[in-house]
Amino acid sequence: MQINASSSKDEWLKKVFIEVFGPDKFKKEDGGRLDLQIFRSDRNLTLIGGIILKFHPSCDRCLTSFAKQEQVPIHQIMAPAHTKGKKKVEMDVEDEDFGYYKNDEIDLSDVAKEYILLAQQMVNLCNEECKGLCQKCRKNLNNGPCKCKVKKEKDSPFAVLKKLH
Repeated sequence: MQINASSSKDEWLKKVFIEVFGPDKFKKEDGGRLDLQIFRSDRNLTLIGGIILKFHPSCDRCLTSFAKQEQVPIHQIMAPAHTKGKKKVEMDVEDEDFGYYKNDEIDLSDVAKEYILLAQQMVNLCNEECKGLCQKCRKNLNNGPCKCKVKKEKDSPFAVLKKLH
């Protein structure tokens, strides 16, 4: 059994992170670690472990880059690819942790990419109290208020709705 991780040390893992997040979200000091145990049962393999990664996404409210660390658990069951052709395999929601390997090799890059992508949150926030950007002047409101005129509630066409409750 050969595991395809040909790059030196953790370089292959950094390449995976850059491929997933993009070069602008991954800085030189960022990195990660993959801890993995492999258990064998006949020709099937079970990969159990996790990825710890540090990267710099942009906040979805204020667009500021911030440091983020995540732990991504891995639990993957893999079977040789040739068994796939012997019988019809129907994948369902519960089979998302199942995969195949070819030529007695496991490409850990593909496994790592899949788990990192599935673990990503829909919204990245620099902090829960992030105020975002001013809608008019685009100033970061976390750094203080802007000088734009705030539209008064009574000027809003939706102010009438507040009287309904």
